[in-house]
Amino acid sequence: MQNGRFGQRFQRQFTNILDRKDYDVRLDPSDLAPERALVFEVIGPLAGFANTARRIDLEWLAEQLTVLEGVSEYLPTVGGGGDDDDDDDDDVADEDDGEAFLETLIEDADPTEDVTIGRLYVGMPTDATYAKLRSLWNLYKDGKPFPEHHSDWWALFGKLHDLRPWGPQDRISPDVRDWLARRVEVSPNQPVQIEIDLWYRAEPATRKAATALLKSRIKALGGEILDEAELEPVRYQAALVRLPFQAAKDLLALESELAIADEVMSVRPQSSFDANYQGVVDYDPATSPPVSPPPAKPALAALIDGYPVENHALLSGRLDVVELEVAARDAPVAERFHGTAMASLILYGDLALKEEVIDRQLKVVPILKPNAHGGESPPADKLVLAMIYRAVRDLKRGAGQQPPSGPDVLLINHSICDEAAPFTGGMSAWARTLDYLSYEYGVLFVVSAGNIRDAFTVQGFDSIKAFRDGEAIARGKAIVLGVDKAKAKRSMLSPAESVNSLTVGAAHSDGSLEALPATAVDPFAAGGLANIGSGAGLGFARAVKPDILMPGGRQAAQPSFDKGLLVHPHEVGALGQSVASPGMSLASLSKVRRSSGTSNAAAIATRAGLKIADALDATFDDAWRDKRTAPCLLKALIAHGGAWGESGEALADFLPPVSGRKRLEQRENISRFLGYGVCDVDRVVSAGQHRITLVAEDLIRLEKRHEYRIPLPAELSSRKELRRVTVTLAWLSPLRPGTAAYRAIGLNIVGVDGRSQLWSGVKRYKGQPPIGPTRRGTLMHAIYEGNSATPFDDDDHFVINVQTGAKQASGLTQIDIPYALAVTFEVAATINADIRESIRSRVQPRVRA
Repeated sequence: MQNGRFGQRFQRQFTNILDRKDYDVRLDPSDLAPERALVFEVIGPLAGFANTARRIDLEWLAEQLTVLEGVSEYLPTVGGGGDDDDDDDDDVADEDDGEAFLETLIEDADPTEDVTIGRLYVGMPTDATYAKLRSLWNLYKDGKPFPEHHSDWWALFGKLHDLRPWGPQDRISPDVRDWLARRVEVSPNQPVQIEIDLWYRAEPATRKAATALLKSRIKALGGEILDEAELEPVRYQAALVRLPFQAAKDLLALESELAIADEVMSVRPQSSFDANYQGVVDYDPATSPPVSPPPAKPALAALIDGYPVENHALLSGRLDVVELEVAARDAPVAERFHGTAMASLILYGDLALKEEVIDRQLKVVPILKPNAHGGESPPADKLVLAMIYRAVRDLKRGAGQQPPSGPDVLLINHSICDEAAPFTGGMSAWARTLDYLSYEYGVLFVVSAGNIRDAFTVQGFDSIKAFRDGEAIARGKAIVLGVDKAKAKRSMLSPAESVNSLTVGAAHSDGSLEALPATAVDPFAAGGLANIGSGAGLGFARAVKPDILMPGGRQAAQPSFDKGLLVHPHEVGALGQSVASPGMSLASLSKVRRSSGTSNAAAIATRAGLKIADALDATFDDAWRDKRTAPCLLKALIAHGGAWGESGEALADFLPPVSGRKRLEQRENISRFLGYGVCDVDRVVSAGQHRITLVAEDLIRLEKRHEYRIPLPAELSSRKELRRVTVTLAWLSPLRPGTAAYRAIGLNIVGVDGRSQLWSGVKRYKGQPPIGPTRRGTLMHAIYEGNSATPFDDDDHFVINVQTGAKQASGLTQIDIPYALAVTFEVAATINADIRESIRSRVQPRVRA
């Protein structure tokens, strides 16, 4: 056991009621029993609290905390090591690097801010333990000495600002109170709409009673329940409520009956998404958009979005609109911007690039409609999460006696997000819903990371003119550093944290060739960086998120000056991707406009998935689509072409932290913005004599290992010609909502001995995320390089293994987990033989016994 780094461990036996390990420690309180929920207000980052727990031998608490924080690989003694601790290169933390990383997390707090920056929600196993811990805290607060056997708790209490039951300040968080304050100030005497999440109880009668009680409270306040939903699979019970102005003000002061209602878990703004196109300049292309014959193939993808212009010249005959809750009459044709743009991007890509159209129909389920201020949003009287749930269920299962409207759908484009809910560490109900639907129905959600419109500070410029006239590369670095410094307030928007979904950020790239107006500033010269409005990661448990970048259109850096230079993302007519657009009249059905953002990037990723599906059809006919592994194949192959490239190298020169001892942190920081990088899907589906991509798919159970042995040709017998191996593993996991083991089952890529050192002499390429964050989601992507040794066994086989594991194995041992594996070999151009054909002729498809 490695423990010298933290000093001598105390070995002792607890003899009191708190000596047990079935406490439930969470960042998300949604699945706790409220009558036994305690709130730990932590002084400083949670990593520091975990460190203290570890020092005093509270391993059960330290382990859950470090898993939640995603830093267990830097604490080798927690949980007896773990698979994040071994690898074949210096990517993995040694003793010094691990402690340096942990200390950085502990020092993250801004000393100028309130010291209370973290909350933990701890479900006590019994009423007695709940009462006992509260009594100990009260003794500590009163300055009393610790009782016998409880000195450890006194040490832990020193890291707490407060320990208390769930209360009004938890039901209505400081962020929600800030939002309420702005809302009542801007719109005095106007009603306010909020969402109320109820504690989800297992017993239907208890849930029914909670709903009845909430209705009576709302009625007494003069309010109205507009919509309600109860989704048992994701343990979600909520209501959309309209409150009178005074009742909303009482919420702000924590004086409302809702603030103390036992059945209420939280109050928050109504989930909102507003696709606003005001200020974006229309333009007419020099020639009319190309018109091609209608598609011959059925839909494999669905778009859950706004109502499209079905008869647009580019879209006519290509869309199958499924009307569930938003009908054509709800969406005037001249205002159907977002759904039209997304459908255009999925089918055509950026029109300026003149790519081939996807020869398939596209299912569209509208859930957005025009609003009063020129944008599109979900209906004001609906819970959007429930709308999405019903949309997917209709596509894959059907409603009532009706058959499924999209039984063949494998990809669901989800280019919307909750602008009222930036990701802050816990899993949102929206993300949990996507994760459940993905695993239950065997679909891949392609989710946008979210657009951040707020301004951020850029250092080094004393005026707007200095910024506009600045040297382009230096200015670009200053912009990146400004975004990095503000990243805590520029995180992805829920449900981008969804672990089963493919989350897509927007690369600063499009096909526009127009010159910028003199007043506009293009922040970056190259297209491999995320655009400045793209939401930043990481994801749940500090997993890699966004997963990938796709072209999302360029955005200008709009400067302003107020006690320093501020920049905010800005769409201008000369930049962005060209997309189909509504015109001002029914006769104008060939309009095109420019657009940018993460919604666009997600649509481009969905398009990539359809191109891959066509390639798989050509290789395997269509039998692959009927397997549970089909969405995993698409996810693996969309991401398989991802790489940081020159953008990663450029960021490594200056993005903090630049210290050599903190290389892991820097690469983790780079992955916040790049994920696994921009994906070149054409490279994945195309062939070359020096490159071949192999795919495998299967079902695997817990604690099993699948071995793949790939025979390699004689042309590689020199064993020094292999240049690069790229490996991507994707799967769909069942869930344990609310726990540190939310992603119930993890898969890993291992060598013949079950360890992470895959092959002798082949190293992980440095220009990619560190290994730890890649293992915390459901998508692993790694690039290996080497030319001095061989990754082959004695029979000239390339060997790779897929292995499963789980933090909590109970109830999971008989579950089959679908996965897909993609492996690409690239060799030096000095090899004259066609290694693609050589390997292909030696690999035979097989079914695992």
